[in-house]
Amino acid sequence: MAILQVLIGLALRSLGRVANTALGWATVLLFGRIPQQRQIIVTTMAFGSVVWLVAITGIVWPAFAAFLLAFVTLAPWVNQAWIRVAMLAAAAAIPLVVGAAALLLIDPPYRPRGAANIARELLPGYRYTLGMAVTLIVTAFIAPVTQVRTLLHRWTTRHMPVVIHAAHYDAVVREIEGVLAGGGIGVRRVPTSPLISGPIRMLVLLIGGTVAGMVTHDLATFAGAGLEVTVHPFDIVITGHVRRVTAVQALLTEMLPFTPAYLTWTRDANEIEDRLREAWRAHTAQEAHRLPAPQAQKRPEVPGPAAVALPALDDIERTIRHTGVAFEEWEVLFREFLLVERRMRLAALRGEDVPEIRRAG
Repeated sequence: MAILQVLIGLALRSLGRVANTALGWATVLLFGRIPQQRQIIVTTMAFGSVVWLVAITGIVWPAFAAFLLAFVTLAPWVNQAWIRVAMLAAAAAIPLVVGAAALLLIDPPYRPRGAANIARELLPGYRYTLGMAVTLIVTAFIAPVTQVRTLLHRWTTRHMPVVIHAAHYDAVVREIEGVLAGGGIGVRRVPTSPLISGPIRMLVLLIGGTVAGMVTHDLATFAGAGLEVTVHPFDIVITGHVRRVTAVQALLTEMLPFTPAYLTWTRDANEIEDRLREAWRAHTAQEAHRLPAPQAQKRPEVPGPAAVALPALDDIERTIRHTGVAFEEWEVLFREFLLVERRMRLAALRGEDVPEIRRAG
């Protein structure tokens, strides 16, 4: 009998790990791989929502809820009424914690001020908790299907972290579509799989508000032979054969710094990205007013726009070198700086506005 109990305990612990893995897949399916700073918040909200659902169950079936939470059976001497009270308290408190976590998703300047306003903003936590709990449970059963499909095709999946605000989402998607077409990737925009769009629409419907900024009901998906590209507001998911995935990742790495998408996740780093984009816009605006090529050749002594714009990058470079962002963000910023500088220098040498994108081989 003791051996049987040990085997049951091991089986239950394995089931718990499987459930945690499925919930992790579900979170990635809904949001993509979001930045670490937000990942902690979203994980807290997701975990709290699932625990809340168990607590609601525990009000009616205390023994079953205790089993789900701790994988233990209640001893006969345990008063189930006390378990019900504990579950009721948890069901009332957890949504407030979820609401507080949702407030952290708002940029600091836009967060509510004052105790009364903050308390009022915590109340939607009940709606958030219900919405995330229901959506995650549904998605936890769907996510393994997508994983099996990837394995059967022998595809690989890579994630490109981005931050695309709702107002710029369509513009960034159009830029991505254009660069994939120009790079000879051979994909077209297709309806997103119901296995992904269904849970996302459910989440937007049930939650809305603050958390809805992390998803979009019209998620963009591009598909071609052996390749799929899905554009989340916080992640670009590239799935397919390794060589095709690598070609897309390389193209997007070169293109995204020139779009409204952010590749960093803190305010200080975002401001540097804004400055790089502004320097590039100023350069292209000057290029648009350049003399025609034959006239420009007659007046080589007149400095071109790139020669004028390049010194503006010096101050940005100094800021990048002395900024206090994490090393991972510094790497991203320095790569973006080199891409902008390279395009400006190429334009100065060739008299072009934007260098032609090479076709992927």
